[in-house]
Amino acid sequence: CPPALGPPVAPRLVHELPGAPPAVVTAAAPVVTRVAHGEGLGLVPLGLPLPKGKRALLVPAERREAVLLEIHGTLDRARRRNALLAQGRRALEGWSTSLHPADDRTRVRAVRGDDLPWPGLPAPVRLQVSRVLDAMELADLTDDDLALRLEGDPALAAALEEALSRTAARLHRYAGEAEGADDAWTFASLADRLSR
Repeated sequence: CPPALGPPVAPRLVHELPGAPPAVVTAAAPVVTRVAHGEGLGLVPLGLPLPKGKRALLVPAERREAVLLEIHGTLDRARRRNALLAQGRRALEGWSTSLHPADDRTRVRAVRGDDLPWPGLPAPVRLQVSRVLDAMELADLTDDDLALRLEGDPALAAALEEALSRTAARLHRYAGEAEGADDAWTFASLADRLSR
């Protein structure tokens, strides 16, 4: 691949990511049985390294450079995402927010949790909220800046506050409905079942 497009890429990532540009097909596609057959249809090999045994990736000749740039951009964002996840494990240790992979290889999921203690429950209710962020939003932050940015995230704070309020209201309603029950359906028995 052209040196201007960045450092060498992992063949496994190359094989997993280029399915996103619709112009890319494999040599195993129903319409293309061999690379030579693809060339007859105006398709050329993409020219990126693939894992051993994987079929060549083909693309329309006029779209090859654009698709290469798109794939390299996605690979770069995926690398940055992986570096950000490693930084998050280090920078957010001891904080209430943590970073996790999102389904999209270029995004991360910020997760914040808190405990809601409740009278009668044997253990606090553990609540978690999350939101997905583009890794580029958090790129190039120092460890301290990353921790402050995520701990001060207004969307996460509002979501957690809403979850705590909603759960407290529901527990309060359960306790009120069970109050004064003559049978075994007391809040204590419900709390034991909820906890389990």
